[in-house]
Amino acid sequence: MLVLFEALILGAVGVWTAGGFLQTERTRETERKGAEQALHDSAILLNETQELAKIGGWAYDAATKTVLWSDEVYRIHEVSSRDYNPSSAVRDVAFYAPEDQATIDEAFRGAVDEGRPYDLELRLITATGREIWVRTAARPQFQDGRVVRVHGHIQDITERKMAEEELRAANERVRRLFDANLFGSLIVRENGAILEANDYYLDLIGHTRDELERGELDCGRSRLRNGCPSAMTRSAGQLQAGPPSPTRRSTCARMGPAFRCSLRSRTSPGRTK
Repeated sequence: MLVLFEALILGAVGVWTAGGFLQTERTRETERKGAEQALHDSAILLNETQELAKIGGWAYDAATKTVLWSDEVYRIHEVSSRDYNPSSAVRDVAFYAPEDQATIDEAFRGAVDEGRPYDLELRLITATGREIWVRTAARPQFQDGRVVRVHGHIQDITERKMAEEELRAANERVRRLFDANLFGSLIVRENGAILEANDYYLDLIGHTRDELERGELDCGRSRLRNGCPSAMTRSAGQLQAGPPSPTRRSTCARMGPAFRCSLRSRTSPGRTK
């Protein structure tokens, strides 16, 4: 038998059964507020994480043809969620650099119409006119063989792209210097195997590029054509400069698991080779 009673002090209605008190409306209200607070806290944490990683999520609904952006996607585009509606594919594509607009337009249509995922790195121009690099990716969701939604993310990768460009430019400067043959240059492993060398160095040691490409040259065994020992020798697992000699000058710097070295040999007073 169930007995209904009014808890005047608690201001709630409860149900008492043979098994005991079930629940009060106030308890349900407390649980509801607790769930809402947990959801709110999760949303804040997700938003802060996205802002820190500069990555935001978006979703396209095929039935309503609407697009939802997370807060970080708005921040990446430098627009306000109050002022911009992302549900226009034409307007969204227009944010990308002119030379990349056809690429993102074709990729998005392929995801919606044919269910093709994509993952691209493209240039985007924000609402304030800043040009940035973004990585944008999408994954279609199917139901009964048809695309019903497309989930995606977009990330600001400008800092990474700038670092890559700086590294590429630095490598290009090194390559130009390497190929200029102003002095002997080589790249060697810690075991002494020569990975790369310019013509100046190959001439100094009297070997050919064919031998280099076949992996037959070893820095520790190479000797200059005038009889002086090679500038770098193996010692305790690493390359070190050889003994002092008035006939050559050398430098050697670590490059990860290898070394980049340079060598200049003086063959006669006032002239270097």
